[in-house]
Amino acid sequence: MDAPNVVFAVRRRTSNTCVFECHLARGVWSAVSISFGFQPPSSIANLFGSWLTNFPPKLRKQILVGVAAICWALWLSRNDVVFLRSKPNSFLQVLFRGRTGSRVGRSFLKRKREAA
Repeated sequence: MDAPNVVFAVRRRTSNTCVFECHLARGVWSAVSISFGFQPPSSIANLFGSWLTNFPPKLRKQILVGVAAICWALWLSRNDVVFLRSKPNSFLQVLFRGRTGSRVGRSFLKRKREAA
């Protein structure tokens, strides 16, 4: 196995593995957990199930946009390594990529509310 793929070297490659279980994902979720003071979701099923209900109803959409942006950033980073054979991003680069995606999502939600 080539060195760049070591980050995502796992026995079973699933979206859950890439977004929650690999060491890069764990580093990203640890940073998010420390920064915002909540336990990160442990799986896709957990994210859309009981985990989201821990937040007040008015914040759930915003939390979901942020978490979706982080998941997307992790997935894109995985794709860069696997398909483009690029070097793995640091967890800070992934967080920045997720932050950018989160801004786009919040902007979309704001426009949607204004149009309603």
